[in-house]
This record gives sequence, structure tokens and C-alpha cells, in this order.
Amino acid sequence: AGPNGLPGFYNGVVIARLNADISQADFEVALREYLSNVENAYWDLYFAYRDLDAKIAARDASLDTWRRLDAQSGKLPGSESYRIAQAREQYYRFEQDVQNALTGRRVEGTRSYNGSTGGTFRGSGGVYLSERRLRLLIGIAATDERVVRPATEPNLVQIVHAWEPCGDPAGSRDFG
Repeated sequence: AGPNGLPGFYNGVVIARLNADISQADFEVALREYLSNVENAYWDLYFAYRDLDAKIAARDASLDTWRRLDAQSGKLPGSESYRIAQAREQYYRFEQDVQNALTGRRVEGTRSYNGSTGGTFRGSGGVYLSERRLRLLIGIAATDERVVRPATEPNLVQIVHAWEPCGDPAGSRDFG
């Protein structure tokens, strides 16, 4: 079992080579998983910002509706107090959605080998949590004052499905 071999400890050339190959394979797997997790964290952050933008637009539209109803109070039919109260309630609900989109709630982000195939999208941990997760993965301190905001838009690709083969009944093909 190699020079200076001891019982239970094998240090031959072939075994050392196999151990090096195993270490290399483990390193390659870990690197692939790391890069996949960084990419997934980046797109989770991208989604969090788009989600925040949509919720801000909804909040602002509801505020505009509330202000218009309040300004027309008593002047036009349909501007009764319950409609104003409903618009106000909707504004505050959208404001809560904006705050939740910023701070988020603790969820496990998108990652490889998460119990589903291909790093299935989990989404909406909020901007702050998604940014902190990406910072952790790429080695930027959480107290760093720089804002991490994705600059790359996703590629838009036209997908054309071939539906004809899907429409064939099971018995219509001759496999003989």
C-alpha cells in the first residue's frame, strides 16, 4: 500500500491519484452550484425590483383615485363617503404591499437542487432580503453603502410551440 504504509492508511500512487480526482470533481460541482446560486440570486433581485415598481405604480394610482374622490366629495353622484373610505383603504393596502416588497419576508431564494428541477423560481423575498442574499454570495459586506441593482434585462425570445404532435390521439400512429 505504498511506501511507509501503515495498516488502515493507504498512501499508494493510484489511491493518491483517485483522491485528487475526487477532490477535483468535488471542486467543480461546488463551483457550478455557487455560480448557479449567484445567477439565481441576481434574477431574484431583478424580480424584487420589478415587483416593487409594479406595487408602487398601483399605490400611486390608488392615491390619485382617493384624492379625486375626496376633491369631488359632495359635488358628483357616486362620491359618497363610503367610496372615499374604500379608496383610502385600498391606498393603505397598496402602501403595505410596497413596504412588504421592500422589506420582504424570510423565504428561501431560488437555488439549484432545491427539491425541484433546474432551480425553480421562488421569488419575492423583497428587495432588501434579495440584495442581502446576493451580497452574501458575492462577498460584499451588508454594511457597504453601494446599492446593488441589476442592470441587465432578461433576453426576450419568441417561443414557437409545435402543437401538432401533441394533438395526435394515442392510437392514431402506426408503430408496427
